[in-house]
Amino acid sequence: RSGMYKIVTCSDERRPPKIISSALSPTLAATTTTTTEVVPNSIVEDEWCIIMPGFPLPGGSITVVITDERGKINLNALSSLDDSNSPGECNLNTWTAYQFYSLLDILVDEDQYDVDIEDIVSATIDWVDCGTDADSTFGTGAEDEYYRSLPNPYYIKNGPMDTVDELLLVRGMTREIFNLIEPYITVYPRQQPGTRPGAFESAISLNTAPSIVITASLLGADQLSGLMEWNEDDARAVAECLVRKRNPDDDIDTPLIDISPLVNECTAEVISSAIPPKFAANLFDNQPLAPRFYMVNSMADASGFVTQTRAIVEKRNSNKGEKTRILYWREM
Repeated sequence: RSGMYKIVTCSDERRPPKIISSALSPTLAATTTTTTEVVPNSIVEDEWCIIMPGFPLPGGSITVVITDERGKINLNALSSLDDSNSPGECNLNTWTAYQFYSLLDILVDEDQYDVDIEDIVSATIDWVDCGTDADSTFGTGAEDEYYRSLPNPYYIKNGPMDTVDELLLVRGMTREIFNLIEPYITVYPRQQPGTRPGAFESAISLNTAPSIVITASLLGADQLSGLMEWNEDDARAVAECLVRKRNPDDDIDTPLIDISPLVNECTAEVISSAIPPKFAANLFDNQPLAPRFYMVNSMADASGFVTQTRAIVEKRNSNKGEKTRILYWREM
């Protein structure tokens, strides 16, 4: 904070960007040290979990919001490779596909935006997969032929996204729709430990996912399996119950390990039924692992001049001398 104080009080018209840059330094430090003052029911005792509101500084103020990327739907998990794949072949992750479809179905009014969300899902699958045939799992996909025919042509990626902004290049995606879903999607983590490149982590963290992501995941998994036959209201009620119960007022420091009982408890409250354990285990990440990828949103206000910056930070193993890395940086 003292470092930020010196920057804010200096006479420099570029103060806000400097404030933002300065803010990232303690953030990086926070992801490599520990504390016991944590957000209720955090999975790990990291300083990133501290509830720290925006604080004033002479001549301005700064606000930093940090979120766990594992609490979002990972678009790169739509396609994966395993040892059985031949060159040019990859697998569709139907769990993630139905989660993404459900997220769009919840947030996007097809009539209002004049789009077909099934086409958007199929086109997104085509963007990240390694194949050259248009996906038809949901709607009409798009391969290189479509993108090369545009007035300003470009090539399809046919590989993992480097940032969520790439979604704006996908057929059917608009800025308005992107703004609606951006808070709930990610492209991290990029790869599961011990797997071949191209195998991406798809399970979401119940400890950090917002209720809308949990709702979309419940609906998506149910559409895939047909086990529960939930409607959106039921799924939303279960999700809100999970968010509420993961942060009990009388037990703020106990991480969740086995989520099945909690999911069953909430499901029983809403629809008087239990959820199959395999259904829950496949859907949510119930391993007590520390978050590894963080989104850092910073906003600085100096004398009415506002600057916002977004970064993706990867926490690495400090015990092995590995430094925390900035993977993405954008001034907004």
